[in-house]
Amino acid sequence: MSCEIRGRDGPVSPTRLRTAPAHDAAPASVRQAALALLAFGFETLGLHRIAATCDTGNVGSARVLEKIGMRREALFREDSLLRGRWRDSFLYAVLEHEWKGGIP
Repeated sequence: MSCEIRGRDGPVSPTRLRTAPAHDAAPASVRQAALALLAFGFETLGLHRIAATCDTGNVGSARVLEKIGMRREALFREDSLLRGRWRDSFLYAVLEHEWKGGIP
């Protein structure tokens, strides 16, 4: 999954959260890393919105994004080329007041 930390003046930093193959990555540790990115963006950088994308075929990443309180906002058709094949992506986002109102 990838996450773009966006400030009031535009993107601060695109970040790609990568994990080891599924059998090596503990779902709890991926969730903790994603929560840490949200906390850093909202609490340290004072951001208003954080967005993330994941491949539509990556059910695990979509599940993590939903569990940390992000909502699916869009489907981008054939927006990334991976190994010679066009892939679709989901866009997820959370706003600062949503995060402060109910940290998962």
